[in-house]
Amino acid sequence: MMTHSAIAARTSTRWYREKMAWNTRKAGNAVHLHLGTGVVAFDVPGDRMIHVHELLLHHEISAPVLVVTSAREVRAVFLAEADGVVLGQFQMPLGVSYLTCPGVVELPLLDRLGQDRRWFVTPDPASRWLSPASAVLAAIITSTRPSSRPRRSVLRLEPRQLIG
Repeated sequence: MMTHSAIAARTSTRWYREKMAWNTRKAGNAVHLHLGTGVVAFDVPGDRMIHVHELLLHHEISAPVLVVTSAREVRAVFLAEADGVVLGQFQMPLGVSYLTCPGVVELPLLDRLGQDRRWFVTPDPASRWLSPASAVLAAIITSTRPSSRPRRSVLRLEPRQLIG
């Protein structure tokens, strides 16, 4: 006999897969979003979440944002579309993690209260596109104290000439 959590996980997995076209799989009583195939994520300290979200909205960009709460801290996970500007962890400010393939993000179950994760900005099936990773990273960097920003401006890399 399936528990309510197992049924919720199965139903949520199917919803994310069918309505949002995300690569999700049920894992026990959880839903895992497998990153890759164009989807990346930024794990940001919770105290920067509102500012990053407001900066994105100011530029008419909206990204699904997941809030993960633990006994120690609150984290925000911004989902985005991979692009050629965001290359890796070396571009991230202190405290921010860049998550990509073969990473996994655990998503909230759709009809369960009291979870340690919930949507701050809920994914919208009517607007399934994700924001470009470079736009999300720019908002994250802008919301970060200058002393914690990456040393090199990665959003304005100068072209390099290859000798050959």
